[in-house]
Amino acid sequence: SVPAFAEDSNFIGAKGCKKCHNKKKSGEQFKIWQKSKHAKAFKLLASKEAAAKAKEMGITTHPQKAKECLICHTTGVGSSKESFEKKFSAKDGVQCENCHGAGSLYKKKKTMKKLRKLRLAGNDKAYNKLAKKVGFTYGNKNTCTDQCHQKQRTVDGVTYTNPSYQPFDFDERIKEIAHPVPK
Repeated sequence: SVPAFAEDSNFIGAKGCKKCHNKKKSGEQFKIWQKSKHAKAFKLLASKEAAAKAKEMGITTHPQKAKECLICHTTGVGSSKESFEKKFSAKDGVQCENCHGAGSLYKKKKTMKKLRKLRLAGNDKAYNKLAKKVGFTYGNKNTCTDQCHQKQRTVDGVTYTNPSYQPFDFDERIKEIAHPVPK
């Protein structure tokens, strides 16, 4: 299933987030993501091991083209073609928008600054209203387990066992991708 994002929002891709989230002042989130397993998730599907696992699961399409594999190894699978901006590339793996929602409505610096200001001020009501309007979310345990980190996944009515599944400890695993915004 595709996470619930704002209806009018499109995926911009991690490179669209880079312009603001690559600087030390803002927390270098892009650099942290770039070094993560998430950024390499699509490339992993090119390996001989991925092809063997796909075959073992009864998937006859190359893993980099099989929806059953892509749904956990890239962003936005199942969304319409119109939901992606021109510069978006599925080859960039599991991107920012898997956790934070499709970014076209919140990518403006002014919007992000307002979200940050409201959050830091503890104005939850105004923050939640704006975040919902622009489709911005903070990933959480459910985001991870509902999308990818689960033992079995149903795709187009067929249930597959995740060949790479390992018990998922959110509190431990989040440390691998933590990318806080400095105050």
